[in-house]
Amino acid sequence: MTRTEETEILYQVCSLLLQAQADEQAFTEITCRLCSGLGASCCSLWLARSGGGRSQERLAIYQAVKDLPSELVNLDFTVAKQAIEQGQSLVWQKLRVGENQEMLLIASPLLRQAQVVGAVCLWFAPDTHAGNVTLMLVHQIIRNLAQGIYNYTYHSGVNGRSLSKELEMAAHIQTGLLPEKIPDIRGISLAMRSLMAHEVGGDYLDLFQTPNKLLGIAVGDVMGKGIPAALWMAMTRVALRTAARTFSQPDAVLEEVNRGLYPDLAGQSIFVTLQYALYEPVKKILFLANAGHLPPLIYHGRTGQFELLKVKGIYIGGLENYKFKLAGVQLKESDIVLFYSDGVTEAVNAEGQQFGLRKVVDVLEKNALFSAAEIADKLIIHLGQHIGDTRQRDDISFLLFKVE
Repeated sequence: MTRTEETEILYQVCSLLLQAQADEQAFTEITCRLCSGLGASCCSLWLARSGGGRSQERLAIYQAVKDLPSELVNLDFTVAKQAIEQGQSLVWQKLRVGENQEMLLIASPLLRQAQVVGAVCLWFAPDTHAGNVTLMLVHQIIRNLAQGIYNYTYHSGVNGRSLSKELEMAAHIQTGLLPEKIPDIRGISLAMRSLMAHEVGGDYLDLFQTPNKLLGIAVGDVMGKGIPAALWMAMTRVALRTAARTFSQPDAVLEEVNRGLYPDLAGQSIFVTLQYALYEPVKKILFLANAGHLPPLIYHGRTGQFELLKVKGIYIGGLENYKFKLAGVQLKESDIVLFYSDGVTEAVNAEGQQFGLRKVVDVLEKNALFSAAEIADKLIIHLGQHIGDTRQRDDISFLLFKVE
């Protein structure tokens, strides 16, 4: 299976998971797509239940092969129950199904922050070659299924929770999408901050180390607010992280993200601004491609000058097969790079005055001797003082690093 085929399966699964919030039939389509994409004979999805009664509910099952043993359905239930209750996976386990047939099984609990939310079972013909199914791809699918079923549980009212509780949990989900740990990159200090205007929002911040040991930085903004924007943000994150493992240049990564998300975004008249940067710590070079997002601000500590790293590019979902441009800049010791959303510069006070880029530069200049975390805290304080008691209108998100 090629990387492109793997990416296509992930895109389709994530897109269907979004649909499943309003239409449970999407779960059946997911099992069908997993069978065809992975070459499985049968696939089932299960929802974990709390409280009395059964511990699970089958969301969907699809049999891609006719005349499978009738015992498979009962065995599938038993395997899913074991995965949910014991939290353990089975990988390429050979099981007897019926009197004269054996099948290979991949079964896994769906875990979301150590909580079992469901299970997935994939049944294969006994002669299936394990090398034909990439376990890393299966692992990614399992992670996305866990998040999707968790969203479905709380947004469909399965547990009878109120809307306010659903929004609270959605915010918790979105917070969980932020990097759990800031990468330890030689020669720089890093910090990121995010303040949502609503319970959930559409700003996207991401930090990760690429396979070739570079620092990957992604910043974006989804058109709209609330739960829909948060869901599209999650989709964008999956698309970008997948593309970043295959492509080594930021412009190629954005082209792959746009290629994957364009049909759904264009079909719903939604767009995403997104920029992706790579920092090479040995040579201190920053490479950037931009899809309609605000250009990063670079403050040069040695000279006290600042610049905006501008590179043209249309937003994700704007044009199919769009070719993005690549820009680069040589950084030096004490330089500060700030990636930010429009909620930073457009934060308004009671008089309707925006915080503005000039005040951002002033904060960087006055605190340039501090670490990235200390500078980030200072910027948050100044933004809070500017907004005062005024209701925050937009998400405030930014990420910065300082070359030490």
